[in-house]
Amino acid sequence: MIHWGCHDRTPREEPQISPPERDPSVARLEALLDLGRAACGVAALSVVPDPTDPHAADLEAYVGVPGSWQREEVEVRDRAGGVRGRLVAYDTPARARTPLGAGAHRRLLTTADAVGDLLSVQDLLRTEKELSSAVTMTQGAVERRMAQEEQLRLHVAGSLRTHLGELRTVLREIAATQTSADRAPLERAQALATELRGVLDDASVAREGLEPGEPEVHRLEDLVEAALDHFVAQGHVTAGSGVSVVSSRDVRLLVDGAAVERALHHVLAGALIAGREHERAEHVEIDAQVQGDQVVVSLDDDGPPGRARQLRVALDGGAGGTDEGDRGLGMAVVRAVAQSHGGRCWVEPSDLGGSRVCLLLPVALDGAITPRSRPALASEEREGPMHPSERDERPEHVSGDERRVEGTPDNVRGLFDRR
Repeated sequence: MIHWGCHDRTPREEPQISPPERDPSVARLEALLDLGRAACGVAALSVVPDPTDPHAADLEAYVGVPGSWQREEVEVRDRAGGVRGRLVAYDTPARARTPLGAGAHRRLLTTADAVGDLLSVQDLLRTEKELSSAVTMTQGAVERRMAQEEQLRLHVAGSLRTHLGELRTVLREIAATQTSADRAPLERAQALATELRGVLDDASVAREGLEPGEPEVHRLEDLVEAALDHFVAQGHVTAGSGVSVVSSRDVRLLVDGAAVERALHHVLAGALIAGREHERAEHVEIDAQVQGDQVVVSLDDDGPPGRARQLRVALDGGAGGTDEGDRGLGMAVVRAVAQSHGGRCWVEPSDLGGSRVCLLLPVALDGAITPRSRPALASEEREGPMHPSERDERPEHVSGDERRVEGTPDNVRGLFDRR
Protein backbone atom coordinates (compact mmCIF):
# COMPACT_ATOMS: atom_id res chain seq x y z
CA MET A 1 0.00 0.00 0.00
CA ILE A 2 1.38 3.37 -0.99
CA HIS A 3 0.84 6.37 1.25
CA TRP A 4 0.94 9.79 -0.29
CA GLY A 5 1.82 12.70 1.93
CA CYS A 6 3.36 16.11 2.09
CA HIS A 7 6.44 16.88 4.12
CA ASP A 8 7.37 20.40 5.20
CA ARG A 9 11.03 20.75 4.25
CA THR A 10 11.33 24.33 5.54
CA PRO A 11 14.39 24.47 7.80
CA ARG A 12 13.36 25.05 11.37
CA GLU A 13 15.18 27.47 13.63
CA GLU A 14 16.52 25.88 16.74
CA PRO A 15 15.55 27.70 19.92
CA GLN A 16 18.28 30.02 21.08
CA ILE A 17 19.36 29.41 24.65
CA SER A 18 20.91 32.54 26.03
CA PRO A 19 23.79 32.00 28.41
CA PRO A 20 23.07 32.79 32.01
CA GLU A 21 23.78 36.36 33.01
CA ARG A 22 27.04 36.77 34.83
CA ASP A 23 27.12 38.24 38.26
CA PRO A 24 28.46 41.81 37.90
CA SER A 25 30.53 41.34 41.05
CA VAL A 26 32.36 38.36 39.50
CA ALA A 27 33.01 40.35 36.32
CA ARG A 28 34.50 43.22 38.35
CA LEU A 29 36.69 40.77 40.27
CA GLU A 30 37.96 39.14 37.08
CA ALA A 31 38.73 42.53 35.52
CA LEU A 32 40.75 43.46 38.60
CA LEU A 33 42.65 40.15 38.49
CA ASP A 34 43.45 40.68 34.82
CA LEU A 35 44.99 44.08 35.61
CA GLY A 36 46.97 42.58 38.47
CA ARG A 37 48.21 39.70 36.30
CA ALA A 38 49.57 42.13 33.74
CA ALA A 39 51.16 44.31 36.41
CA CYS A 40 52.88 41.38 38.11
CA GLY A 41 53.98 39.77 34.84
CA VAL A 42 52.63 36.29 35.65
CA ALA A 43 50.66 33.82 33.57
CA ALA A 44 47.55 33.76 35.78
CA LEU A 45 46.04 35.06 39.00
CA SER A 46 43.40 33.36 41.10
CA VAL A 47 41.37 34.17 44.19
CA VAL A 48 40.87 31.14 46.42
CA PRO A 49 38.24 32.07 49.03
CA ASP A 50 38.36 30.99 52.64
CA PRO A 51 36.19 27.86 52.96
CA THR A 52 34.41 29.33 56.00
CA ASP A 53 33.24 32.38 54.02
CA PRO A 54 29.44 32.13 53.51
CA HIS A 55 29.86 33.72 50.08
CA ALA A 56 32.84 31.61 49.01
CA ALA A 57 31.16 30.51 45.79
CA ASP A 58 30.80 34.14 44.69
CA LEU A 59 34.48 34.97 45.36
CA GLU A 60 36.24 32.21 43.44
CA ALA A 61 37.86 33.48 40.22
CA TYR A 62 40.72 32.49 37.88
CA VAL A 63 42.18 34.68 35.14
CA GLY A 64 45.01 33.71 32.80
CA VAL A 65 46.58 30.67 31.18
CA PRO A 66 44.96 27.49 32.48
CA GLY A 67 47.18 24.72 33.78
CA SER A 68 49.95 27.00 35.00
CA TRP A 69 52.00 26.20 38.06
CA GLN A 70 51.60 27.96 41.37
CA ARG A 71 54.40 30.42 41.93
CA GLU A 72 53.45 32.60 44.95
CA GLU A 73 50.46 33.48 47.14
CA VAL A 74 49.45 36.24 49.59
CA GLU A 75 46.51 36.74 51.95
CA VAL A 76 43.47 38.75 50.92
CA ARG A 77 42.01 40.82 53.76
CA ASP A 78 38.94 43.04 53.66
CA ARG A 79 38.72 46.53 55.15
CA ALA A 80 37.75 45.11 58.51
CA GLY A 81 40.97 43.08 58.62
CA GLY A 82 39.30 39.71 58.16
CA VAL A 83 41.01 37.08 55.99
CA ARG A 84 38.80 36.42 52.96
CA GLY A 85 41.08 34.05 51.09
CA ARG A 86 44.32 33.85 49.12
CA LEU A 87 45.56 35.56 45.98
CA VAL A 88 47.64 33.00 44.04
CA ALA A 89 50.05 33.82 41.20
CA TYR A 90 50.61 31.12 38.55
CA ASP A 91 53.33 30.91 35.91
CA THR A 92 55.02 28.59 33.46
CA PRO A 93 56.81 25.55 34.92
CA ALA A 94 60.22 27.09 34.29
CA ARG A 95 59.45 30.41 35.99
CA ALA A 96 57.36 28.92 38.78
CA ARG A 97 60.50 27.54 40.43
CA THR A 98 61.77 31.03 41.31
CA PRO A 99 60.02 33.57 43.56
CA LEU A 100 58.73 36.87 42.27
CA GLY A 101 61.01 39.85 42.26
CA ALA A 102 60.61 42.63 44.81
CA GLY A 103 58.68 44.89 42.43
CA ALA A 104 56.36 42.13 41.24
CA HIS A 105 55.78 40.97 44.82
CA ARG A 106 54.89 44.52 45.85
CA ARG A 107 52.42 44.77 42.97
CA LEU A 108 50.96 41.42 43.99
CA LEU A 109 50.36 42.77 47.51
CA THR A 110 48.75 45.89 46.03
CA THR A 111 46.47 43.69 43.93
CA ALA A 112 45.54 41.70 47.04
CA ASP A 113 44.61 44.94 48.85
CA ALA A 114 42.50 46.04 45.87
CA VAL A 115 40.74 42.66 45.83
CA GLY A 116 40.05 42.99 49.57
CA ASP A 117 38.57 46.47 49.04
CA LEU A 118 36.41 45.16 46.21
CA LEU A 119 35.12 42.32 48.38
CA SER A 120 34.28 44.82 51.15
CA VAL A 121 32.34 46.96 48.69
CA GLN A 122 30.50 43.90 47.41
CA ASP A 123 29.61 42.99 50.98
CA LEU A 124 28.17 46.47 51.51
CA LEU A 125 26.17 46.26 48.29
CA ARG A 126 24.89 42.83 49.26
CA THR A 127 23.91 44.08 52.71
CA GLU A 128 22.18 47.12 51.20
CA LYS A 129 20.25 44.89 48.82
CA GLU A 130 19.18 42.60 51.65
CA LEU A 131 18.14 45.55 53.79
CA SER A 132 16.23 47.11 50.90
CA SER A 133 14.43 43.83 50.30
CA ALA A 134 13.62 43.52 54.00
CA VAL A 135 12.35 47.11 54.12
CA THR A 136 10.19 46.53 51.05
CA MET A 137 8.71 43.38 52.56
CA THR A 138 8.13 45.11 55.89
CA GLN A 139 6.55 48.13 54.20
CA GLY A 140 4.26 45.87 52.22
CA ALA A 141 3.26 44.00 55.36
CA VAL A 142 2.61 47.28 57.21
CA GLU A 143 0.52 48.65 54.33
CA ARG A 144 -1.53 45.46 54.20
CA ARG A 145 -1.99 45.60 57.95
CA MET A 146 -3.06 49.25 57.81
CA ALA A 147 -5.52 48.48 55.01
CA GLN A 148 -7.00 45.65 57.06
CA GLU A 149 -7.27 47.86 60.14
CA GLU A 150 -8.87 50.63 58.07
CA GLN A 151 -11.45 48.21 56.73
CA LEU A 152 -12.09 46.98 60.26
CA ARG A 153 -12.50 50.54 61.56
CA LEU A 154 -14.91 51.41 58.77
CA HIS A 155 -16.92 48.26 59.47
CA VAL A 156 -17.03 48.94 63.22
CA ALA A 157 -17.92 52.62 62.69
CA GLY A 158 -20.72 51.71 60.29
CA SER A 159 -22.10 49.09 62.64
CA LEU A 160 -21.96 51.46 65.62
CA ARG A 161 -23.74 54.21 63.68
CA THR A 162 -26.50 51.79 62.71
CA HIS A 163 -26.96 50.48 66.25
CA LEU A 164 -26.81 53.97 67.76
CA GLY A 165 -29.50 55.14 65.38
CA GLU A 166 -31.70 52.21 66.36
CA LEU A 167 -31.00 52.86 70.05
CA ARG A 168 -31.98 56.51 69.79
CA THR A 169 -35.20 55.56 68.02
CA VAL A 170 -36.10 53.05 70.73
CA LEU A 171 -35.27 55.55 73.48
CA ARG A 172 -37.48 58.19 71.89
CA GLU A 173 -40.35 55.70 71.68
CA ILE A 174 -39.91 54.75 75.33
CA ALA A 175 -39.60 58.37 76.43
CA ALA A 176 -42.89 59.21 74.72
CA THR A 177 -44.70 56.80 77.05
CA GLN A 178 -43.01 57.91 80.28
CA THR A 179 -43.82 60.68 82.69
CA SER A 180 -41.51 63.65 83.02
CA ALA A 181 -40.09 62.26 86.29
CA ASP A 182 -39.06 58.98 84.66
CA ARG A 183 -37.76 60.59 81.50
CA ALA A 184 -34.43 61.90 82.87
CA PRO A 185 -32.49 58.58 82.61
CA LEU A 186 -33.78 58.10 79.08
CA GLU A 187 -32.73 61.60 78.09
CA ARG A 188 -29.28 60.94 79.54
CA ALA A 189 -29.06 57.72 77.52
CA GLN A 190 -30.05 59.65 74.41
CA ALA A 191 -27.34 62.22 75.17
CA LEU A 192 -24.74 59.46 75.54
CA ALA A 193 -25.79 57.98 72.21
CA THR A 194 -25.42 61.42 70.63
CA GLU A 195 -21.95 61.82 72.16
CA LEU A 196 -20.88 58.42 70.83
CA ARG A 197 -22.12 59.43 67.39
CA GLY A 198 -20.04 62.61 67.71
CA VAL A 199 -16.92 60.58 68.54
CA LEU A 200 -17.47 58.49 65.40
CA ASP A 201 -17.89 61.66 63.34
CA ASP A 202 -14.71 63.12 64.85
CA ALA A 203 -12.81 59.95 63.97
CA SER A 204 -14.06 60.20 60.40
CA VAL A 205 -12.94 63.84 60.15
CA ALA A 206 -9.53 63.04 61.65
CA ARG A 207 -9.04 60.19 59.18
CA GLU A 208 -10.45 61.64 55.97
CA GLY A 209 -10.27 65.41 56.49
CA LEU A 210 -13.20 67.80 56.29
CA GLU A 211 -15.12 69.25 53.38
CA PRO A 212 -16.33 72.64 54.64
CA GLY A 213 -19.82 73.83 53.90
CA GLU A 214 -20.78 77.10 52.28
CA PRO A 215 -18.86 79.88 54.09
CA GLU A 216 -20.95 82.53 55.79
CA VAL A 217 -20.21 85.55 57.94
CA HIS A 218 -20.18 84.71 61.66
CA ARG A 219 -19.27 86.76 64.69
CA LEU A 220 -16.50 85.16 66.73
CA GLU A 221 -18.45 85.65 69.96
CA ASP A 222 -21.48 83.83 68.56
CA LEU A 223 -19.34 80.87 67.53
CA VAL A 224 -17.75 80.69 70.99
CA GLU A 225 -21.16 80.80 72.65
CA ALA A 226 -22.48 78.03 70.42
CA ALA A 227 -19.36 75.94 71.06
CA LEU A 228 -19.87 76.13 74.81
CA ASP A 229 -23.60 75.47 74.71
CA HIS A 230 -23.40 71.71 74.29
CA PHE A 231 -20.39 71.31 76.56
CA VAL A 232 -21.92 73.14 79.52
CA ALA A 233 -25.30 71.50 78.98
CA GLN A 234 -23.64 68.19 79.86
CA GLY A 235 -22.66 69.60 83.27
CA HIS A 236 -18.89 69.39 82.75
CA VAL A 237 -18.14 73.02 83.71
CA THR A 238 -17.94 73.89 87.39
CA ALA A 239 -18.64 77.17 89.10
CA GLY A 240 -15.86 79.71 88.78
CA SER A 241 -14.78 78.62 85.33
CA GLY A 242 -15.20 80.99 82.47
CA VAL A 243 -14.31 82.27 79.06
CA SER A 244 -13.21 85.85 78.37
CA VAL A 245 -13.09 87.50 74.96
CA VAL A 246 -10.28 90.02 75.33
CA SER A 247 -10.22 91.31 71.75
CA SER A 248 -11.12 94.99 71.67
CA ARG A 249 -12.70 94.61 68.23
CA ASP A 250 -15.70 92.75 66.93
CA VAL A 251 -14.27 90.23 64.46
CA ARG A 252 -16.41 88.51 61.86
CA LEU A 253 -15.26 85.34 60.13
CA LEU A 254 -16.12 84.04 56.67
CA VAL A 255 -16.26 80.35 57.55
CA ASP A 256 -18.37 77.24 57.83
CA GLY A 257 -19.91 78.07 61.17
CA ALA A 258 -20.67 74.49 62.22
CA ALA A 259 -17.12 73.34 61.51
CA VAL A 260 -15.43 76.22 63.38
CA GLU A 261 -17.87 75.80 66.26
CA ARG A 262 -16.82 72.15 66.39
CA ALA A 263 -13.13 73.08 66.57
CA LEU A 264 -13.71 75.72 69.25
CA HIS A 265 -15.73 73.21 71.26
CA HIS A 266 -12.82 70.77 71.35
CA VAL A 267 -10.29 73.42 72.39
CA LEU A 268 -12.51 74.96 75.07
CA ALA A 269 -13.62 71.60 76.43
CA GLY A 270 -10.05 70.40 76.75
CA ALA A 271 -8.91 73.62 78.44
CA LEU A 272 -11.72 73.69 81.00
CA ILE A 273 -11.40 70.00 81.81
CA ALA A 274 -7.62 70.28 82.20
CA GLY A 275 -8.05 73.25 84.52
CA ARG A 276 -10.57 71.40 86.67
CA GLU A 277 -8.44 68.24 86.90
CA HIS A 278 -5.41 70.25 88.06
CA GLU A 279 -7.40 72.56 90.38
CA ARG A 280 -6.88 75.62 88.23
CA ALA A 281 -9.28 78.49 87.65
CA GLU A 282 -10.51 76.88 84.43
CA HIS A 283 -10.14 80.19 82.62
CA VAL A 284 -9.76 80.74 78.86
CA GLU A 285 -9.03 84.04 77.11
CA ILE A 286 -9.88 84.39 73.42
CA ASP A 287 -8.23 87.01 71.24
CA ALA A 288 -8.23 87.73 67.50
CA GLN A 289 -5.56 89.45 65.41
CA VAL A 290 -6.44 90.27 61.80
CA GLN A 291 -3.66 89.75 59.24
CA GLY A 292 -4.82 90.85 55.80
CA ASP A 293 -7.65 88.58 54.68
CA GLN A 294 -7.06 86.15 57.55
CA VAL A 295 -7.39 86.27 61.30
CA VAL A 296 -5.46 84.45 64.01
CA VAL A 297 -7.88 83.30 66.69
CA SER A 298 -5.91 82.42 69.84
CA LEU A 299 -7.30 80.61 72.87
CA ASP A 300 -5.13 80.94 76.00
CA ASP A 301 -5.80 78.79 79.06
CA ASP A 302 -4.34 78.74 82.56
CA GLY A 303 -3.93 74.98 82.50
CA PRO A 304 -1.06 73.10 84.11
CA PRO A 305 2.54 73.63 82.96
CA GLY A 306 3.47 71.27 80.17
CA ARG A 307 0.01 71.30 78.65
CA ALA A 308 1.33 73.03 75.51
CA ARG A 309 3.77 70.16 74.95
CA GLN A 310 0.95 67.61 75.38
CA LEU A 311 -1.20 69.43 72.86
CA ARG A 312 1.66 69.64 70.35
CA VAL A 313 2.12 65.88 70.61
CA ALA A 314 -1.61 65.37 70.11
CA LEU A 315 -1.67 67.82 67.19
CA ASP A 316 1.17 65.94 65.49
CA GLY A 317 -0.83 62.72 65.66
CA GLY A 318 0.79 61.18 68.73
CA ALA A 319 -0.81 60.06 71.96
CA GLY A 320 -1.16 62.76 74.56
CA GLY A 321 -3.50 64.66 76.79
CA THR A 322 -6.43 63.36 78.77
CA ASP A 323 -9.24 61.11 77.66
CA GLU A 324 -11.44 64.15 76.98
CA GLY A 325 -11.10 67.45 75.21
CA ASP A 326 -7.42 67.60 74.34
CA ARG A 327 -7.03 64.00 73.20
CA GLY A 328 -5.32 63.42 69.86
CA LEU A 329 -8.69 62.90 68.19
CA GLY A 330 -9.95 66.33 69.24
CA MET A 331 -6.80 68.11 68.10
CA ALA A 332 -6.95 66.21 64.81
CA VAL A 333 -10.43 67.65 64.27
CA VAL A 334 -9.14 71.16 65.09
CA ARG A 335 -6.33 70.75 62.56
CA ALA A 336 -8.72 69.40 59.91
CA VAL A 337 -11.10 72.35 60.37
CA ALA A 338 -8.29 74.90 60.01
CA GLN A 339 -6.85 73.17 56.94
CA SER A 340 -10.27 72.89 55.30
CA HIS A 341 -10.50 76.70 55.40
CA GLY A 342 -7.05 77.15 53.89
CA GLY A 343 -5.46 77.92 57.25
CA ARG A 344 -3.51 76.03 59.85
CA CYS A 345 -3.34 75.32 63.57
CA TRP A 346 -0.42 75.48 65.99
CA VAL A 347 0.21 75.36 69.74
CA GLU A 348 2.58 77.42 71.89
CA PRO A 349 2.98 78.19 75.61
CA SER A 350 0.60 80.77 77.02
CA ASP A 351 1.36 83.77 79.22
CA LEU A 352 -1.41 82.48 81.50
CA GLY A 353 0.69 79.43 82.34
CA GLY A 354 -1.04 76.85 80.17
CA SER A 355 -1.27 76.56 76.41
CA ARG A 356 -2.21 78.82 73.51
CA VAL A 357 -4.02 77.18 70.59
CA CYS A 358 -3.99 79.34 67.45
CA LEU A 359 -6.28 78.98 64.43
CA LEU A 360 -5.61 80.81 61.17
CA LEU A 361 -8.99 81.39 59.50
CA PRO A 362 -10.42 83.62 56.73
CA VAL A 363 -11.93 86.91 57.82
CA ALA A 364 -14.98 88.63 56.36
CA LEU A 365 -13.51 91.75 54.75
CA ASP A 366 -16.74 93.75 54.48
CA GLY A 367 -17.44 95.09 57.92
CA ALA A 368 -15.17 92.49 59.47
CA ILE A 369 -13.69 94.69 62.17
CA THR A 370 -15.78 97.15 64.07
CA PRO A 371 -15.27 98.67 67.54
CA ARG A 372 -17.25 96.98 70.27
CA SER A 373 -20.37 98.80 71.41
CA ARG A 374 -21.60 96.79 74.37
CA PRO A 375 -25.20 97.45 75.41
CA ALA A 376 -25.83 98.52 78.97
CA LEU A 377 -25.94 95.68 81.44
CA ALA A 378 -29.20 94.87 83.16
CA SER A 379 -27.82 96.15 86.48
CA GLU A 380 -26.98 99.48 84.85
CA GLU A 381 -30.46 99.82 83.38
CA ARG A 382 -32.10 99.19 86.75
CA GLU A 383 -29.79 101.03 89.09
CA GLY A 384 -27.92 103.45 86.88
CA PRO A 385 -24.23 103.45 85.97
CA MET A 386 -21.86 101.72 88.36
CA HIS A 387 -19.45 103.79 90.39
CA PRO A 388 -15.84 103.47 89.14
CA SER A 389 -14.84 101.96 92.48
CA GLU A 390 -17.38 99.16 91.95
CA ARG A 391 -15.97 98.09 88.59
CA ASP A 392 -13.43 95.30 88.25
CA GLU A 393 -9.94 96.34 87.32
CA ARG A 394 -9.18 95.18 83.80
CA PRO A 395 -6.04 95.29 81.63
CA GLU A 396 -5.57 98.56 79.79
CA HIS A 397 -5.91 96.97 76.34
CA VAL A 398 -9.33 95.58 77.29
CA SER A 399 -10.71 98.86 78.65
CA GLY A 400 -14.10 97.61 79.70
CA ASP A 401 -14.78 95.64 76.53
CA GLU A 402 -13.86 92.26 78.00
CA ARG A 403 -16.86 90.11 78.73
CA ARG A 404 -16.32 87.35 81.25
CA VAL A 405 -18.56 84.32 81.19
CA GLU A 406 -18.99 82.19 84.27
CA GLY A 407 -19.33 78.64 82.98
CA THR A 408 -22.25 77.54 85.15
CA PRO A 409 -25.35 75.92 83.66
CA ASP A 410 -27.50 78.80 84.94
CA ASN A 411 -25.87 81.52 82.88
CA VAL A 412 -24.38 79.65 79.94
CA ARG A 413 -27.26 80.60 77.65
CA GLY A 414 -26.25 84.22 78.06
CA LEU A 415 -22.57 83.81 77.44
CA PHE A 416 -22.39 86.98 75.38
CA ASP A 417 -24.70 89.90 74.71
CA ARG A 418 -26.29 89.31 71.33
CA ARG A 419 -26.49 92.28 69.04
